[in-house]
Amino acid sequence: MSSPAAPPSQDWLRITQANQTELAERIKEVHALQREIESLTQRAQTDPKARTALQQLEKLATSDWEPMRQRMEKTMSRLRQQARPPTEEQPPTSCATPVASQAAIRRTYL
Repeated sequence: MSSPAAPPSQDWLRITQANQTELAERIKEVHALQREIESLTQRAQTDPKARTALQQLEKLATSDWEPMRQRMEKTMSRLRQQARPPTEEQPPTSCATPVASQAAIRRTYL
């Protein structure tokens, strides 16, 4: 039985590091998508195909916002739960999930 002042377990540290790595990868993907959207926005000013693609992207973004927001809230809740040191009642669990590739995101939204 561990006391409240006991150092975090190795499992908890490993899970926390995995969460940080996953979050960093997702942030990189978001930044890459932001750059692509900016580029598409600039091209849309002169290229009709780019304008059409941008309009489709905007339509998808607005229609998919609510489910995306709910998924993000669930993910953040799970990460907050796992960021706490484990107790005897709550053993650490892995949250490692595959990170969507940028190519898959491009196929879906562009």
